[in-house]
Amino acid sequence: MRPMAVGESNIVQEANVGQRRMALYPGRHDWEAARTAAGLTSSSHDDMHAGEIETSLLLHLCPELVRDRYQDADHVADRPHLLMLGMRGYTASGVIGQPSLATADKGKTVLDSLTTSFTETLGILQHGAASTSAPHATTQNAESPPWSPPTPEEGPTMSVATPARGPLGLEDSIPIGPIASIFDPVFIGMDEFGMPVSVSLIYRNILIGGEPGAGKSSLVNNFAAHAALSTDCRLCLLDGKRVELGLWKHIADVFVGPDIHHAIRTLLRLQKVMDNRYAYLDWCERRKIQPDDSFGVIACIIDEIAYFSATTGTKDQRERFAELLRDIVARGRAVGIIVVGATHIVLGHGWAAKGYTANTIPPENQGAGYLIAEGGTPRLMKAAYLSDNDIKTIAGFAAYIRRTDRLTTPMPGTGLATAA
Repeated sequence: MRPMAVGESNIVQEANVGQRRMALYPGRHDWEAARTAAGLTSSSHDDMHAGEIETSLLLHLCPELVRDRYQDADHVADRPHLLMLGMRGYTASGVIGQPSLATADKGKTVLDSLTTSFTETLGILQHGAASTSAPHATTQNAESPPWSPPTPEEGPTMSVATPARGPLGLEDSIPIGPIASIFDPVFIGMDEFGMPVSVSLIYRNILIGGEPGAGKSSLVNNFAAHAALSTDCRLCLLDGKRVELGLWKHIADVFVGPDIHHAIRTLLRLQKVMDNRYAYLDWCERRKIQPDDSFGVIACIIDEIAYFSATTGTKDQRERFAELLRDIVARGRAVGIIVVGATHIVLGHGWAAKGYTANTIPPENQGAGYLIAEGGTPRLMKAAYLSDNDIKTIAGFAAYIRRTDRLTTPMPGTGLATAA
């Protein structure tokens, strides 16, 4: 509820030089418009914290969180030295305002007003400010939103759910951003010059090599995270240790632990899917799948390959696993079956003689390594690191956006409306 700080405003202004990519919301005018619409009695200066507007919002959204006797908790104070003394210098209860004036109806009106004004901010971010010359331009047709519906090329969008059923009480579905796609580049880290490194995953395979403890699993989890957040991609995970990819298993079509029999059966199923898709492409007279095909991409992520190909099971089983994996790697890319695998290898093709050697990377610099694509030159980079909590958060959100009842179900534990 506080006014925007000068530093925050400067960050947003600098971020939008050359391209609109950030907004700071709500602005002062958004709050004032909401206060006027709701007929609030207190001024924005007096209503600083836990006062009329905040208590009204809680009475509307979560009345069970409002303590008893809030009607007797009014406390108004001037705050000339707030930055030095903080809130405690002016209130013992945490209240600076008049919660006794709050009602649930006021909270609903405030929220409706903020929702309406937010659509304009979204419109500016998505399509520029050509049609919004004033903070609350009146030339826009009230029946149509200030943005255009996404074209097929723009892909699907995430949206906040409908109000009567959603915890925010919103009246319309509001686009809030694009859904990730496996056809998008995957951010994996930074190079030695501090520049972001992204790679395209579609129509190719990824092999991640290094010594134990070098950070291979960090890079594997970056690819798994992007695939998990891409609703056009299904996950097939093989993990001999169970725990490197185990946090993603709840959103995977199949999760294989230290079981060579299960691993072979899984690759046989992938091989059959691959053959069926080639039959489909042959019928369509095409050479590769497209984003608008009815079936999704399958990301087969393996950590690590050597466990199944050189360690567990019998010699025949290991050879059978390697044979199936080679076939999927060789033929799967065009039909949307991508393999991301980690193993114990180093750069080949004489790169060490040219100065590109992992021996120059300190062992304690986990996640650092060389990235090389077909026909390219090795590029020194460091993989982005995802903690266990990061992975659990991403996996939980991925499960949420992949659910089938996306229009009405709130996200557990957040109070947020749906993203469809």
